[in-house]
Amino acid sequence: MVTRSTSFGPTAAVADVETTIGSAYSFGKSGRIYEVRIAGYNGTTDKSTASILFLYFKNLSGPFEIACYGAGEEVTVGGKRPTEVIPLDIPYTVGEQVTVKLKAAEALEEVTVSLGLQE
Repeated sequence: MVTRSTSFGPTAAVADVETTIGSAYSFGKSGRIYEVRIAGYNGTTDKSTASILFLYFKNLSGPFEIACYGAGEEVTVGGKRPTEVIPLDIPYTVGEQVTVKLKAAEALEEVTVSLGLQE
């Protein structure tokens, strides 16, 4: 079994809209997504980063909705926000496709999402 990751972005996320961060990534082997890492930057003081991450699969029923960047975790301009790591357990088969989207409370300048894979 091999552990690796695939990443999407950086992409600017629009407020209150499902913004596509990565589209139609096709898995070359069967395995499972064991975690998601999300990093973002808002560029403005006291601006909310509360968001919902969506994983849409071609064959798996869903979408999978994951709350991230909780309310009350605003950062100041130039401040650091740690990468959020969210444990998951989503199996997939070879050829499965995933599209990653994010719906943020307010616009984010950069969002990068990484899926941790075990194959």
